[in-house]
Amino acid sequence: MILGRLFTQLFEHGVIVVATSNVEPSQLYKDGLNRQLFLPFIRLLTSKVEVLHLDSPTDYRLEKLAGAPIYVTPLGEAADAQMDALWAKLTHGMTPHSEELENKGRRIPVPVTAAGAARFTFGELCSQPLGGPATTCGSPMPTAPCSWITCPSCRRPGATKPNGSSR
Repeated sequence: MILGRLFTQLFEHGVIVVATSNVEPSQLYKDGLNRQLFLPFIRLLTSKVEVLHLDSPTDYRLEKLAGAPIYVTPLGEAADAQMDALWAKLTHGMTPHSEELENKGRRIPVPVTAAGAARFTFGELCSQPLGGPATTCGSPMPTAPCSWITCPSCRRPGATKPNGSSR
C-alpha cells in the first residue's frame, strides 16, 4: 500500500523509474502474506513500466557480496570480524569517514561511510531521539531522550512532530 502511494506520486510527477529484479512484476511478493493488498501496486507497476529482459549470465546486483550470509549470528567477536570482512569487500578497502545527511530539516549522522555504503549500529539508527530532549515535548521524564515515534507524550491526540507538523 505504501509502495502504491509512493509510485503513484512518482509517476504523476513524471519520474522515470529504472529498477532491476530477478522476477517478473506479476510474480512480485508471490505467496506473500496478504498478497492481495500488494496486487494494486503490481497492477499500477505493470500499467506504467516497460519490462526489459536482460539475458546475462551475471547478476551484478549480487556480485559484491556473492556467497555472503544473509544473517551474521551469533553476536560476538566472530560476527564482528565477519562484518568487518564484508565491509572491506563492499568498500574495496577504502578508508571510511563520517558524514552528516540532511533529510526534512533533520541532520542525520552517518558514523561510517565509504564507496557509497554506510554502516550503522542498531542503536545509531533506531535509538536516537528525533526531537531533542524529552523536555521539549512535555514528557514527565526530563532526562530521557524523546522519540516522536515512541514517546507517549508526543503521540497523544493533537501532538505535533518535532518539526511542527501534526501527526
